[in-house]
Amino acid sequence: MIGRFGKVGGMFAAGIVAIGLVSLVASGTAQAERISHFKIGNWDGGAYTHSKTGAFSHCAASANYRSGTTLIFSIHEDLNWAFGLVNSKWKLKVGAEYPVRYWIDHSRDYMGTAEVVAESQVKVPLPGDDRLFARVRRGRMMTVQAANTTMNFSLTSTNRMLSWLFECARYWRNRDLGTEMNPFSNDNGGGSNNPFSDEEENKDTGNPFARPEETSAGSMPGSPLLREFNLIER
Repeated sequence: MIGRFGKVGGMFAAGIVAIGLVSLVASGTAQAERISHFKIGNWDGGAYTHSKTGAFSHCAASANYRSGTTLIFSIHEDLNWAFGLVNSKWKLKVGAEYPVRYWIDHSRDYMGTAEVVAESQVKVPLPGDDRLFARVRRGRMMTVQAANTTMNFSLTSTNRMLSWLFECARYWRNRDLGTEMNPFSNDNGGGSNNPFSDEEENKDTGNPFARPEETSAGSMPGSPLLREFNLIER
């Protein structure tokens, strides 16, 4: 485990992608620092801690697409997960929220909330749904629909990437919790300046995320991914 997730040298990402990976925590929290790195196919990932506390924050992995948008998946210290979108052309207001719809291949769709965590990035919390986790791992295409655009992301290598991401989060979480000290515990334990706003003045630039009729949409609640232990391939 330490060999797989321990600290390694070298930078694996730069610029906007690096910023996106460390900012997949809620806005207002301490900035994260990378403490490990892995690469699977087109996915670059690693583990991150809060710089002020040194406590484990999340594991995240990103992939760049020709559209100019970067897709990020993250699993956090509480084993909840999320996906993020980064595009350098977006000019967003940190703290704003916008409804989105997403689905894998031809499966059922989910409604969620895109939370603006940086000027060019949103985070969408994902429900603790075993079927959705399996679909992302096994699926071919993830579709994210906003008000005025639909974005498609090929899910190449997500099976291995998510398995590795989960093991990464579990390892660092358990290390922080010190579970090894308790042998009796089983607690393992497109192109607009603001594509999310529904204001009239933004529609001319192409606003993919704002849909007034969906303003009641929110992130779906769900239990943490503790149930996913049995889904990870060994």
